[in-house]
Amino acid sequence: MNRKRVSSIIGILLCIVIAVAILYVCLNTKEYYTKIDNSKCLEMSNADGYGLKYEYYLEAFDMEGKGKEITFKTSRILKENAYIQVTYMPVRGVTKWLEVAQAELPEKVQHKYNNQE
Repeated sequence: MNRKRVSSIIGILLCIVIAVAILYVCLNTKEYYTKIDNSKCLEMSNADGYGLKYEYYLEAFDMEGKGKEITFKTSRILKENAYIQVTYMPVRGVTKWLEVAQAELPEKVQHKYNNQE
C-alpha cells in the first residue's frame, strides 16, 4: 500500500471512532429520581448566562435503586421534598428535570425513600 492510501484509511477509521463516541454520548442517557432537599442547594453569587443561579447537590437513584451523586442548576428554588426525574448524560450531566408524584417513582426508588423516612 502506498502512503496516501494508508493515510486515507487512518482518516476514515478516525472519523468512525469519533462518530461512535458522539453517538455514545448522545444516546447514552439515563433517568434518575431524586427528592428535593433545599439544604443541599447553593445560591451562586454569579448566575451563568442562562439565569441559573441555584445549584443542587443531591443523591439520585436509577430504576434499579442504584445511587449517584448529581448536581444541576436551576433558575429558582425548587419545592422542598418534591420528587423529580432527571435526565443524565455522560459529559453534560443533568440536561432536564421534571417533577413527578411519589407514586410515579419506580418501585426500587420508592423503597429507598420509604426506608430513609
